[in-house]
Amino acid sequence: MCNGQLVEGSTGTAGEFGHLIFRENGQLCDCGHRGCFEAYGGGVPMENRMRELAKEGKSPMVCEMVENDLARLNTRTIADAAAQGDPAAKMVWEDAVSSFCVLCADLVSVFNPEILVLGGGVIEGNPVLMPTIRNYVKTHAVEYSAKTVKLVKSNLKGDAIALGAAALVELGSCGRK
Repeated sequence: MCNGQLVEGSTGTAGEFGHLIFRENGQLCDCGHRGCFEAYGGGVPMENRMRELAKEGKSPMVCEMVENDLARLNTRTIADAAAQGDPAAKMVWEDAVSSFCVLCADLVSVFNPEILVLGGGVIEGNPVLMPTIRNYVKTHAVEYSAKTVKLVKSNLKGDAIALGAAALVELGSCGRK
């Protein structure tokens, strides 16, 4: 939303900020490109990356935490293992935190929003992220924008996608009647 209006772009795909490049030639993203913010900070990509590292024997702590059932692994497991000193989990977690922080600081600097609403499973499941992101934005975004922006966690929890889709159906295709 910008100035109270839904920003759609010419093909209806505006706002795919997770697919901006975080690291050139970095991790492969589900979109087919490399280095997207999503490839580092998205819940499923984080979990898949951690599972691969665990399967390669690089994270015995994570295997122990999930009792060798890697299907039970989630972003909270990664965060907890990182906090306990697991090097592989620490790498995955730090990449995720860095991607969130950099993307949010960039968005605040580019758009100078009044409010930036963050949501999704990673944000929802890891309460430590919001204060970390706020601090990073304060020190890395354009100063005046950083001073005035309000960073908040979405109240929609897991319903954001369904509610957004329902709103589009209600409004008609891409918000046009």
